[in-house]
Amino acid sequence: MTFPITAETQFMSVRDAARFTGLSEGAIRNMITRGQLEARRLGTRILLERARLEAQIRPLAEVAAK
Repeated sequence: MTFPITAETQFMSVRDAARFTGLSEGAIRNMITRGQLEARRLGTRILLERARLEAQIRPLAEVAAK
């Protein structure tokens, strides 16, 4: 289940992070595995902190745009 992503959203699932960034879920998971994105595990769920995701994605997007 996904929830609406608002300015108050603090944590998001891999699916929500993919939707938020425009990347695929597989790309988000690969970036977590490679250490490019920081995530936390809560039981079987993988959660990403929104503020940290924004900070980590911005430099990667700038490199990809060049």
